Amino acid sequence: MLTALVNGLRTAPRPELKGVCPGCGQQAIPKCGEQVAWHWSHKGRKHCDPWWENETDWHRAWKTCFDINLQEVVQKDAATGEMHIADVKTQIGTVLEFQNSPMDLEEMRSRENFYRNMVWIVNASTFRQNLQIGNVRLPAPSASFLSDVLLMAPIGFFRPSTFTPGLNLQLLHRMEEIQAEIDAHHIGHFTLEWKRAREVWLSAKCPVFLDTGYSLLELAKYPCGSRQLGARRVQFHDFIRLHGGRVSHMMSTTRGWIQA
Repeated sequence: MLTALVNGLRTAPRPELKGVCPGCGQQAIPKCGEQVAWHWSHKGRKHCDPWWENETDWHRAWKTCFDINLQEVVQKDAATGEMHIADVKTQIGTVLEFQNSPMDLEEMRSRENFYRNMVWIVNASTFRQNLQIGNVRLPAPSASFLSDVLLMAPIGFFRPSTFTPGLNLQLLHRMEEIQAEIDAHHIGHFTLEWKRAREVWLSAKCPVFLDTGYSLLELAKYPCGSRQLGARRVQFHDFIRLHGGRVSHMMSTTRGWIQA
């Protein structure tokens, strides 16, 4: 944890401090060694949130881009009493979850149902070599004309309204037929080839951003049951500022940036 309550206030770790976990109220111990990033740890027990994963410098670099009062925010379901600690909850109420380890579909669904208004940021450093952005332009997934377009770019597209139950033969339209609409609604999305794709993230209902270490790839999810893969590049600075943060020294250091 990067924060604990010290005299009721969210506080970063320092060697002399005594704090408590904001989630369960148990004692938190400051870990302030010379070779590890300073953090808080539960005393003699596992973390009180079953969704919590062991934190890495990657987690901490992301969290420190946001005000300390927006980090590790306790969320409770008033009806059930279920409690979890959001990595970051922005000033407008969006939860940012930074996910480093693999996750199964059931847990992903549980988190999305619990937080509802959330964004996934996934550490893609171990599989970024399997991600390849193509040069075929795609429209924004929200474009209205896609309500009757099942994309199979760059090959073509189908129109679901013409599907006939029981028949396997359908007319495959050429992409050129909708190129004008694509160009009018293009905001940076291109085809994405993802070898050995992590299927769980293709099934997410909330936005997913893959952190490649160089930029973020925002996955595009298209309607009509399409399995079309698309993505657009988003710069870290732009994403962080959009969500009310600012690039921290730790983020700059871990990315090899030169601090302005």
